[in-house]
Amino acid sequence: MKGWRRTTPCERASQWISLRLDGELTELEQAGLDRHLERCEHCLALSRELAGLTALLRTAPQEEPLLDFRLPAPRRRPQRIASRVAFVGSFVAIAAAVVALVNTSSPASLLGSSPRALQFESQREQATFAHNKYLQMEPLRRVALRQELAANAWANSQRALR
Repeated sequence: MKGWRRTTPCERASQWISLRLDGELTELEQAGLDRHLERCEHCLALSRELAGLTALLRTAPQEEPLLDFRLPAPRRRPQRIASRVAFVGSFVAIAAAVVALVNTSSPASLLGSSPRALQFESQREQATFAHNKYLQMEPLRRVALRQELAANAWANSQRALR
C-alpha cells in the first residue's frame, strides 16, 4: 500500500505554472512560484514554453468541425425495485428503533443492568469512581499528574494553611 508523499518544489511549481496561466493563483502562491523560478532553470523553461503554447492556443481562430454530430441523449435507467425495497426497509427499521427508545421505561433498562448500577453511597465514593475512570481513560496523564502534584506540594500545603 502506497502512503501519502510530499510533492517536490518542482512538482508544485509545475502545478502553479498552470494555475497562473488560468489566472487562478493566489498572491502568496505567485510569490512562491516567482522565487522558485529565479532559482530553477528547468521550471523557468517549462513556464516560458507553456506560456507560449497557451498564448498560441488562445489567439488561434476556433475551427468548426467538418461533420455535424450530436451526442446521444442520456438514457434514464428505471429504478430497480430492490433499491426501493431496501430504502423502505431501512426507514422502517430506523422508525422501529426510535419507537423502542421512546417507549423504554428507564435509562437503567437501556444499560441492561440494575437500577442501582451507578448510585453511590457518598460523594467521596462518587469522586473516587470518577477519578479511577479518568485514570483508566488517560493512563499517561496519571504520571504527569503525580509529577505535577509532587512539584507543587509545598505551594499547595502553604495555600491550605491560609
